[in-house]
Amino acid sequence: VSHAVLEIGADPSIELGSGWNVVQEAVLNKDARLVRDLLIHQIQIRGNKYEDRNKEIISHLKTMPDFSMEISWQITSTLAVLNNLIAKFAKIDNFKIWKKGTSIRFDMFMKGFSAQGVEKGHVSFVFSESGILNIDHDRKTFTNAIRKYKNPDFDEMEREIRVLMRTEQGRASLRTNDVVFDRKKGWMGGDKTETIEDYQCEVMTTKGLSHSIIEDKRKGDNDKHKWQHPTFEEYFEGTDDFDDDSSDEQLNDDNNGNSTSSGGKKKKRGLFKKKKKDKKDKKEKKKKFKKKKGFDKKYFPSYIHRKDQPVDVTLWLCQNYPLTDENISILLEAISIASEDMRKLADIFKLKFPGGFPVKLTMPIVVGISASATFCKFKKCDTPDDMFQVPSDYRMI
Repeated sequence: VSHAVLEIGADPSIELGSGWNVVQEAVLNKDARLVRDLLIHQIQIRGNKYEDRNKEIISHLKTMPDFSMEISWQITSTLAVLNNLIAKFAKIDNFKIWKKGTSIRFDMFMKGFSAQGVEKGHVSFVFSESGILNIDHDRKTFTNAIRKYKNPDFDEMEREIRVLMRTEQGRASLRTNDVVFDRKKGWMGGDKTETIEDYQCEVMTTKGLSHSIIEDKRKGDNDKHKWQHPTFEEYFEGTDDFDDDSSDEQLNDDNNGNSTSSGGKKKKRGLFKKKKKDKKDKKEKKKKFKKKKGFDKKYFPSYIHRKDQPVDVTLWLCQNYPLTDENISILLEAISIASEDMRKLADIFKLKFPGGFPVKLTMPIVVGISASATFCKFKKCDTPDDMFQVPSDYRMI
């Protein structure tokens, strides 16, 4: 079934009626072959969607002012016992952003996290109308980010599959469907406001945002929990019931006849009634099919349980910031194809904020540890063109 719907262009990252997507289910069932096929299709679909969005992104960039700004990070903990751990990860240099016309440069000074702490490194993502480049300043190399994303290295793909299969990452997702924002109250009961980077901000909290993970409820080989996947024929049975319009065509042919006898009129009235009844029956079949195939529990494994953990995000929203939340969302989307970390950050900014620019936001990473991102040092400026060009002594890989 999975391969059949992939062949017609289905997106494996879309959540099913069960509450999880097919990639997560394949990971849970330890089906590495299916996970590989799903990731390949997911990469192609996301890459194509990104390219289709390029014109809209470029059009929006033309309406934004030219500027430079930074994102400062702070890792904090409410648990004293975690202070030594925090010390390893707390030293993250500010991310830097430059925007001019339809060009963006985004610099980060870390390549990831390891057991020893932050893995230092200077990387730039440069977006322009001609494409997006990933520049490694330590190695003096650069790559075409879109081409690399759509044609991943085999070893990198296998490494990603191993990570998905061996950690919770492959079974987890951030659920943003039912998010609402509430004003945080001060100690006297009024709406709380704070000054961040010289901007007066309203303090908001989220409700409905959750981190979900699916789990296998089975223990051993207990027959009570065994579930059999429906066959291809069982899953798609009945789809032809409401696609056959031959009866309607026959009715139309009959109704277009030239009979003038009373018998013909009675027959005609009968045919109209039959046609109306057939349409009603087909409508009911469609409803039943949708309910049966999309939401009936028997079409989803009963041993899979989704566990949701609330995620509390605090936002400091400013109504008179020089940029809007849509501006920063577009900017992050433009470079998201070059970095998985940027994609995750861009996903957060796809939330429908209640108005204003999020000058600062705080969200938990793990229990007892939170990360705060603050947009700072904003200034309108005319950045030199060479900031968006690759140095001449760098080589393409």
